Parts: sequence; structure tokens; C-alpha cells
Amino acid sequence: MGIQDISQDYISDGTYVIASEGFQTGAIAKYNLATGNITNVCLKNGCRHLTTSFEHTMDNNCPIPPNSTLFFIHNQKIYYKYEISHFDEQELDEFESTKLLKRNIFASYNLTTGERQNILEVEKNDYEQLYTFKLVGDYIYYFRYIAQVEKPFTADDYKLCLCRMKVDEYRQEILFDLSNAFPDYPQRTLPMLLAVDNGNAYFVCNLTGSVFYCSLSGENGKYLINAEKEGFWGIYDAYGTFYSNGYIYFAKYVQEPQKALYLYRMDTNTGEKVVLTDDYVRWFFVADDAIYYEMSQAMQPSEAQQNEAGAVGTYRYTIKQMKLDGTDSHIIGHIDAPNAETARPWGVGNKFFIQMRWRTPTIMGHYDVIFDVTNGSVIEVGKSEEME
Repeated sequence: MGIQDISQDYISDGTYVIASEGFQTGAIAKYNLATGNITNVCLKNGCRHLTTSFEHTMDNNCPIPPNSTLFFIHNQKIYYKYEISHFDEQELDEFESTKLLKRNIFASYNLTTGERQNILEVEKNDYEQLYTFKLVGDYIYYFRYIAQVEKPFTADDYKLCLCRMKVDEYRQEILFDLSNAFPDYPQRTLPMLLAVDNGNAYFVCNLTGSVFYCSLSGENGKYLINAEKEGFWGIYDAYGTFYSNGYIYFAKYVQEPQKALYLYRMDTNTGEKVVLTDDYVRWFFVADDAIYYEMSQAMQPSEAQQNEAGAVGTYRYTIKQMKLDGTDSHIIGHIDAPNAETARPWGVGNKFFIQMRWRTPTIMGHYDVIFDVTNGSVIEVGKSEEME
């Protein structure tokens, strides 16, 4: 079915899901989708995977440090962002300064050779950072604040720019300044690059609830949803936001009851928004030819739908599938997980990689399940726990 992801929680090469254990605080690991086996990604002998102290050179530490942000895999390379802390050596020598500096680094790690390549580095401050790397075709697209003067001092000295570089060449090309394309867009509010298609870049923003697009030259900018002006709030990527073949799929809070979510599809040509199902959803995922979602246990519009979702407190989570236009909705399986709740999934091939969070009166923890959409089977992997 070709599930494709926009999340940065997990990435995959089709055989493995690559993720960081322990809510992105542990070593990067490979989860085998066929068997559930877990192995460490790092090929470096003697690597201290769980260290939290990184030297400036990183020579003696893990090539993919804990808390790295994973973006995608291409040609057996993981692309990710990590951060190191260091001191300004000149200031340290001259003034005995102990001011700690931080550096953002976009890098790749070769799964075959174990080599890391630092591609792009910036000295992190309140403005200069690297954001939202996304591979589309032969190009890597990303946002960064770029100084407009030789010695930047204030926020006004920086502009948020969409940039790209050709994969394997890594030469930065600045496409446009967002404030020129959208003059009324709130300053220092970071959108997410949702998709690049047919010469246009599409963006969503959790903070503003807006959806907008423009050409790759920054021209012909248009809002599909200008949340503040329209009073249409609720574009939350935490529940899933996807682009596919000219449509944007997103979840939005139902006005009453407020904790419920509706699943929408929006035509990027006309801006028309359609609710795809009267089920209340907890999360959803869009594949090439189908939509998958979990029914909310907390509430449903009708008694029949409530029974279908499973009574609150039973710890049975119902997963449904439907076509991209909202038709042919049907149950494909359940996840039974006592004392647990599901978190947002990641999909690849015919399987979902879903984190389960569980607790007892004295212990809490998490584990992952691999859910096969073809037969509803569930494999549990990677359980951990800690005292409350």
C-alpha cells in the first residue's frame, strides 16, 4: 500500500524502522519490521551510545547522539540533526569565559560503512537554527534563519528562508524569504514544510492553525486556511497532517464535544474542505491508496460507533481503514493493551509502528507494537519501565 510519512519521530528503509529508544533519549536502534528484533544502528566499536557529554570533536562518542532528530533515509544513509555544546576557545584562553555555546549540525550516517558526514553547521542562538529537513526527489528542503547584515544583533537582522540542496552535492540554494511571500505571516513563527509538488511548496503551522502555499520562487502565495481571519482553528500535526495528490488531510477539533477530532480532506486547488467520516478519531495516517485511523474511545457520535470503538477502560483500540475519499470504512483490527494508551503511529510498507504508553500505580513505561494492516496481527517490541 506504500505508506509514506512526514513525521520526524521514526524513519525507515523498508526493512527496518530506525528510532531512538526511550522517547528519543537513548541510543538509535533498528527495529526489524518482520521479526521485531532490535539492534543498534551504530557500527563504531567501543561507542558510548548513552553518553550525555559530547566533546567538540565528537571523536569518542556516538555518530548519532541521543536526542538527535531523525529526518529520512536515502541510499543507505540516515539524515538527521544533532546538537553539541562547546566553549569559545579564544574567549576561554583570553578571558576564562565559561559561556557554553551550542551548535546545530545536519549530518548523514552511512548504515553500511558507519561513517558520519557533517553537511551543514550553524552556531545556535535565538534566531539562527536549522529546521524541518525534507527529501523531495533529488533535493533536500529546509528552513533556516539567515542573517541579512554582516554583524546581526537583533531578530530583525534575520529572515526565515526556505532553502534546498541537491542530495549528495549539499550546496545551499536560498529559494525565498517567507516574509516576502507572505507579508502578513506572523514573525518568528515557524511553519512546517508539508510537501513540494508541481512547483509549489505547501506549509502548515500548528501555532497559527493556517495552511498556505507558494511557488518555489516565493511567488503566487495563497492561504488555503487563514485561521485567524476565518475563525477555522485546529490544524494540529500532532494528530497527523498529510499531502497526497493535490489534497491535504488533517484533523480538527469538533466544536462539541471539544476533545473529539474530525478528519478533513481539503482540495488545494479550490480550498474546499470536506469531513471524511462521522467517526471521532484519535489519530490517522494517509497512505498512497487508503486512510487508517484509530477510533476515539472517549466519545463517539452514536451508541453504535461507541460500541465499535470499544468501551472506555477496556483497553481495546480499534483501527479502521477507508478509501481516500472517505468511502468503504471498515475495521481492520484491534490492539489490546491493558493499562496502556496508543501514541501517534509511523507507517511503512503494510505495517504501523505504534508506541504504547502504560502505567500502574507504581510503574510507568512504554513499548512499541508493529501492527500489520493486512491481517491485524500485532507484535510487541522494546518494552521499558521506570518507577513513578
